Amino acid sequence: MPDVKIKIETLDRIVSQLDAIVTEFENATSNSEALEAAIANPYDRSELREKAQDFEERWDDKRDELKESLDDLKKHVKGVVDGFENWDSETALQFESNTSVQAPGSPGSANASSSVAV
Repeated sequence: MPDVKIKIETLDRIVSQLDAIVTEFENATSNSEALEAAIANPYDRSELREKAQDFEERWDDKRDELKESLDDLKKHVKGVVDGFENWDSETALQFESNTSVQAPGSPGSANASSSVAV
């Protein structure tokens, strides 16, 4: 299986975009109410407003399901980013601590053949 390479910046951008979509879905109910109010009763008939209201009521359930799925996806992608960044930080710290502990006789150690001021 070939390696998959994805930049962390790309995943961060995806998290931001998913967050914006979820926020837009959360605001959609108030936007739809404003639409229904703007439609009012043209020519003293309410059929258009009722159709828009009926559509919105049915779409609300689907939108909520989609919003929850997108929010879950955002959390998973954020978890990948956070997990990788934590792993990267911990690995860097371990690498730094391993390179600062040098074997006796290696260059730069106190027991090396070169003189060291004490």
